[in-house]
Amino acid sequence: MKGISLLLAGLLTTVYKVSDDEVAALLEKADGEDFDAQAELATILEKDKGRIGTLKTDAFNDGHKKGKSESLKDLEKQVRTEFNLSDESIKGIDLIKAVHALDREAGKNGLTDDDIKKSPLYIQLQKKLDDTNKDVETKVSSAVKEAETKFNRERTLSSVKAKALEVFEALNPVLSENKTVAANQKNTLLKELEGYDYDTAEDGSFIVKKEGKALADAHGNLVDFDQLVKNTASTHFDFKQSKPRGSESNKNEFKGSITVPKTEEEYRKVINNRDISLEERTAIKEAWQQQQA
Repeated sequence: MKGISLLLAGLLTTVYKVSDDEVAALLEKADGEDFDAQAELATILEKDKGRIGTLKTDAFNDGHKKGKSESLKDLEKQVRTEFNLSDESIKGIDLIKAVHALDREAGKNGLTDDDIKKSPLYIQLQKKLDDTNKDVETKVSSAVKEAETKFNRERTLSSVKAKALEVFEALNPVLSENKTVAANQKNTLLKELEGYDYDTAEDGSFIVKKEGKALADAHGNLVDFDQLVKNTASTHFDFKQSKPRGSESNKNEFKGSITVPKTEEEYRKVINNRDISLEERTAIKEAWQQQQA
């Protein structure tokens, strides 16, 4: 095979993934008078389209198409420059035929396979294609990893929300009698809980995380999920008393164990103070509600 034919064969095998046998048959057919370049080009493009269609991600498709297009345009440009072909409308199979015709002109000397592989044009093109493939692989890997991370988080959050509502309902929260409003109130709690990340422990409980690290209190103890739900809910909701207090003496005794806020502003500050335990804040709420009755 002559040097220019090898160059053109490299174009077809590298960019369009045409086999060596198919290239040899194509070049042999190109010598005939009835050679239909457009039909051959359509066949190659259709075959290449089927190969591209087997790729499984949009990221891979986009990267591969872009890399192939840029490499093909660059190769065509360099081939025209190398062989003094000024007509830029000649592309694909027509460009191969034009260069092949030059190869058959008197005085043209053929090149060996090794000569072609050592040429700066061949080396440059091969490197560009290798770099394109590496870039595509990186993009595909990143896209797959991102999709897996998103899927796993959404699946975990679904379980987290279900458990959070279970804990929340057990607190006997005061909700609107309007079902739509009540649903929106619950969503406020769930939306705030989405600000954390979660891992599922072997016992099915949830490990609360923030910025990739397990969340712990000032003493280094891991934050309990149920307690997180209760603390978060206590900043947005009041809770119904589980048992009504039946006597004034009980009411006074209850108040005596805590300090009941005197104003609405003081009450809000105390209720939102996370340094005060949930049990104490709940007791303050009950006492406040009794005081306002």
